[in-house]
Amino acid sequence: MKAFRTLSLLAVGLLVASAMFGQSRQAPPVIYGTNVGYCGEATYNSGLDGCLMRIGPGQYGFSNGQLPVASLIPLTPNIYLNAPAAVSLGTASSGGLIPAGTYRLGATYVTWTGGETPMSSDSGSTQATTGSASTLTVTAPSAVSDAAGYRVYASAAGGAVNSEVLQPLTTAVCAGAFQVGGGITVCPFGANAVFTSLVSTGYTGPALSGAANTAGVVNLTAGPQTAVTTVTTAQAMGTWTLAAGAMNVQGKKMRIKGYAVFSNGATTPAITLSVKIGSSITPVSIVGAANANTNSSAPLPFDIVIQTTTTGSSGADEAHGCMQDATSAAWSSGTAMVTYCDNNTAASSTYDHTAANALAINIAATAALTTVTLRDLSIDFIQN
Repeated sequence: MKAFRTLSLLAVGLLVASAMFGQSRQAPPVIYGTNVGYCGEATYNSGLDGCLMRIGPGQYGFSNGQLPVASLIPLTPNIYLNAPAAVSLGTASSGGLIPAGTYRLGATYVTWTGGETPMSSDSGSTQATTGSASTLTVTAPSAVSDAAGYRVYASAAGGAVNSEVLQPLTTAVCAGAFQVGGGITVCPFGANAVFTSLVSTGYTGPALSGAANTAGVVNLTAGPQTAVTTVTTAQAMGTWTLAAGAMNVQGKKMRIKGYAVFSNGATTPAITLSVKIGSSITPVSIVGAANANTNSSAPLPFDIVIQTTTTGSSGADEAHGCMQDATSAAWSSGTAMVTYCDNNTAASSTYDHTAANALAINIAATAALTTVTLRDLSIDFIQN
């Protein structure tokens, strides 16, 4: 018995030592949500465990035994940045080693953490050189919030669209060149990049996109809107503006979630909720059944996704969504609600995806609704 007790104590001691000196072979957990994250066990003499913790959308902090602070690790996703506009170019016939030809050039924005946007459109950014001793100058793009600087991509002479490769940047190319996260060198805003020579091979990643990153639209939100009254034909519960190009990306999605309340007197209306884009396009319409009468501030939550199927001035979308409505009895807290969805099987009629468009959330009814108020709305843009 004494020997058994000794062996047991030895085993416990080994387990404790294993935990103290980081010998555990268990994988650290990944936990999703707010105020949780990826935690690693302490290793030899390291002290407290360390955790990379999510403390809000796009905000992370490293705990290391203390309350995480978002500013310790500010994460700025590229989707928040639009690609630069087409760059302005210049050349000189002496001072460099660039042969005669026509070159395509583009720029990208780079964040402080090393994230990079797609490249600016190169369709209007070409520059012809002469002789064999030319230079090429890229005018620094305009500064934008959350970007640290810019990088430059260039094609070979006569290169095709989006054939640009990353060009090395130094203080000899642009005054004040510096490094951001990941050891990436960028040119500061306000400093033009002057190239005396070009490389023809290298990184081409962002140049493969060629398209601006969704007009910088990330989300739109709204609180209570002005009530609309005596509703039969379609009326807008709220109207917003989609920036030019906001949906001009193949496969891009706009998710619309909202919460409205309505009242009706002795009538028993069937409600239709729809989304209208521009002056005449209704990509989705959801029709409900007849409501019970004497509803007062009955809820009408809805969730809709609109996806771009065709881009350009004659672009189109396919949209689907559902709403919930109380129809079996006058609504009160806890009353069951019925879900109604669209029956779309094709894309919408076309409209100009390159232009700014009004977005309206409409409500209609087969008999008069006394009043309808959109209480909450969230519009999120998702780019695959």
